[in-house]
Amino acid sequence: MAQPIPLEAPPRDLRKERIERLEAARVEHADALVEAYELIGQLHTSRTLELLRGALAARGDLAATVATAADSPEGVNAVRNLILLAKMLGSIDSRVMESYVDAVIGSVGQPPDAAAGPPGIFTVLNQLRRREVRRALALVNRFLEIFGTRLGQIRANEAKGDGGA
Repeated sequence: MAQPIPLEAPPRDLRKERIERLEAARVEHADALVEAYELIGQLHTSRTLELLRGALAARGDLAATVATAADSPEGVNAVRNLILLAKMLGSIDSRVMESYVDAVIGSVGQPPDAAAGPPGIFTVLNQLRRREVRRALALVNRFLEIFGTRLGQIRANEAKGDGGA
């Protein structure tokens, strides 16, 4: 009858294998490691690491506080409003939003001229002759019309006892 051949493999030294893999990775990814060290240094300098350590240490208290805040009616409204805001921003054409941003920067973003007083009634009426002003006014009027209609619907639902839902 055949006799089994004894096989004795030398025991693996996992620690030595890991060290060898680390050394190879250190040489192969030297640039990435330098960048990672620089990032960690910046996080340390800006005290972001300290903030993260504190948040991790207080994660139970932090989670309880967030859960309590989210469970309140204000928290529920805040989450709903954030979802609606995201939906609204997602539905706006980026070119229109860019025009809006340009208009805000060009008007509200500039420091007011202290010497200039409010425009007179004839100045305002003269501005209404411009096509751009009328176009923007029509947009504001449409917004107010839709907003007023929706407010009326909410009031009507509240009067029926639906609570606006």
